[in-house]
Amino acid sequence: YFCNPVNLGMVGNWNRCMELARGEYVKILCADDMLEPGCIARSAEILERNRNVALVTGTRLFVSEKLQPLLERSYSDRFRIVPGNRAIRTCLMFGNVIGEPSAVMFRRVDVSAPFDDRLKQLIDLDMWIRILEKGDLANIPEPVCRFRQHADQGTADNIRSQAFIDEELWLYRHYSGKRPGLTPLHRLIAKLTLTFRIYKLGYSRNPELVREILCREVGRGYYLAVHCAKSVKELIFKRKH
Repeated sequence: YFCNPVNLGMVGNWNRCMELARGEYVKILCADDMLEPGCIARSAEILERNRNVALVTGTRLFVSEKLQPLLERSYSDRFRIVPGNRAIRTCLMFGNVIGEPSAVMFRRVDVSAPFDDRLKQLIDLDMWIRILEKGDLANIPEPVCRFRQHADQGTADNIRSQAFIDEELWLYRHYSGKRPGLTPLHRLIAKLTLTFRIYKLGYSRNPELVREILCREVGRGYYLAVHCAKSVKELIFKRKH
């Protein structure tokens, strides 16, 4: 195996792996993650049989540090091959529904540029979108990997930071303008869910900053819609209890 002489950081290490890769397909396995039996064989078989597929993902199992099951997430509950443009549209509306690096396999030839080291949180989704501009997405409904959740994981630190909000806004602006298939309804849903994700992540810690950012970057109407919906939900909960 290869060992870096110095710590390259997460993104630097992923890009070093890409530089060293010589096979037709690429599979990244992060240190905290585990692959399910048959994951690589099933993913490679799908890519072999479907030349139009650029990226394969599957159901992800999230477990505790003691490997106790917490939850599972998936793009779909059945095997599907989804046109790349449609999969990108879904991600713009609902976030990274494709998954983390250990969940996917893709063709090396479809990677035209390295992982963007300017990003801290949405590095993988940015790459998946670029790959899906070259081909389609295949979904495996069965579990393909397990993710161990740690309190000190880098993801937890990033979610607490301004970086996550900045990248959510950047990703939507950068890619939504390139999607001719985004109808007015799609854009409405995308902006509402974007507002909800940012609100949910940041409002309890810095409500004034989140309000200012959302009103300026997304629109006052979207902020008020999400804020009012949350207030109504809290009011109903208090009355029930």
